[in-house]
Amino acid sequence: MPTTATSTTPSIEEMTTFREALIEALKVPRSMSGQVFNTVTDTYACSTEEEIRIFFTSKLAELEEYELDLLLSPQFTAREDEKKAFASTFGLQQFSNDTVEFLAKDIQNEKIITPITLNSGDLAECLVSDILVERYISTLNLNKTIEPEIIELIKRDVPQHFQGLLGLMSRDGLYQFEKYRHVYADLIGSMKAQNSFSEEILTFMVDTIRTYKPQNLSDLTEKMDRLITSCTDDMARAEERGYHHHELKAGAAGNIHDAHEAIEVRAQYAEIIRKAKALQAVCV
Repeated sequence: MPTTATSTTPSIEEMTTFREALIEALKVPRSMSGQVFNTVTDTYACSTEEEIRIFFTSKLAELEEYELDLLLSPQFTAREDEKKAFASTFGLQQFSNDTVEFLAKDIQNEKIITPITLNSGDLAECLVSDILVERYISTLNLNKTIEPEIIELIKRDVPQHFQGLLGLMSRDGLYQFEKYRHVYADLIGSMKAQNSFSEEILTFMVDTIRTYKPQNLSDLTEKMDRLITSCTDDMARAEERGYHHHELKAGAAGNIHDAHEAIEVRAQYAEIIRKAKALQAVCV
């Protein structure tokens, strides 16, 4: 039977700390991506850098919310490193939907200005609209459930300095199913016995359970064998196949163009193989 998780209400001090951290995160300068540049120049007919600067500082307020979301959502989607930065603040904390809504409205009232770095390196001041505040906060998954058994396991068996990070990464509906909680618990138990906890292995563990959905540790070992074999084959054929593994394809800007890029591809496949072998070692 699935477990039932409940949200907890953060204290005033916790809310204040987290609110301030969110505001500071939203104020961090953001680079103008190629996608944003193309949209601003093509859709909104800004042909010079001065016109682009004026667009960000003066014209954004004239756009509809859906236009703002389409244009700037990549800049205001929390990256993995940003999520990890919040781990110590709210990693094991769960927020109700009402609390998240209150927090978003409170921050929207601040009318935050975020610098956008233009191609020249100059900055254009951008008002962070309500829809972008909502997007950023929603991508942190504050009100997403952590199963009670997972919380208990983390608090009992995981070193304290990894607890927030693991709690942040474990907000996944997958763990309502007992078989995946068992795999998770078995891996944590093995890491505890081996004293092999690290941010890298915990991150790879959570990503692997989410992606490959192993039924047990034996199944996980077999799937890592297949992953290692696949990556080894892709390494040998890097020039013709490029980024074939799903994680590498997601981060790639395009196909392989020269020998130097092929070397980088092989290095990244070697890194996946190393992590897969490290996770297999935990299964022993």
